[in-house]
Amino acid sequence: MKMKLNERYESSYSFLEESFSALRTNLRFAKDAEDIRIIAVTSPGKDEGKTTITYGLAKSLAKDGQTVLLMDCNLRTPAIDKCGNYEVGRGLVNILINDVIPAEVVVPDPDHLNLDIILAGSVPPNPVELMGSIKMKNLLISVKDYYDYILLDTPGICLAPDAGILSNYADATILIVEKGRTQGEDLEKSLNRIDYLNGKMLGFVFNDIKGLDE
Repeated sequence: MKMKLNERYESSYSFLEESFSALRTNLRFAKDAEDIRIIAVTSPGKDEGKTTITYGLAKSLAKDGQTVLLMDCNLRTPAIDKCGNYEVGRGLVNILINDVIPAEVVVPDPDHLNLDIILAGSVPPNPVELMGSIKMKNLLISVKDYYDYILLDTPGICLAPDAGILSNYADATILIVEKGRTQGEDLEKSLNRIDYLNGKMLGFVFNDIKGLDE
């Protein structure tokens, strides 16, 4: 029987905690670190651990005292709600379509006072149009006034144009690469797409844990 995403995350957390701490430290000492506030996290394809790593990094930053907003920007197959059993209701889609203010859809993480989450909301018919809208760009600008970091969980960059758009909006992009799954040609395509859209690569996270993002 398969475990739910949050159960797999919790069962792996003791093993992953040190890695998240190292990732957090690398972020802090990255070049131009003070200018890196909005971070898009993507991968070439699906099932490469992207959502779990984004969630783990958000919790690690919050645990370290940083104020963090985690946004589920994968409007096609949202999964952040499964990480912590958050109740699915209104979310990012409602902000972009219905002019709901962010404060009305933010979900505080019960275990970390410094971590807020905006879930995706209902799956829309036009995710790429929403991600590329001026409303989305302005939303990211506005939330920077309230958080030290904004983490964007995005679709696979080779699967949907949404991730490329968000890499342009973000201050930097982290690319998740899974051993044994990510193909070299897809990795090259991902880097080319980020570069073409004037995104800034922060670095890679090499993930060797199977089945976390199914």
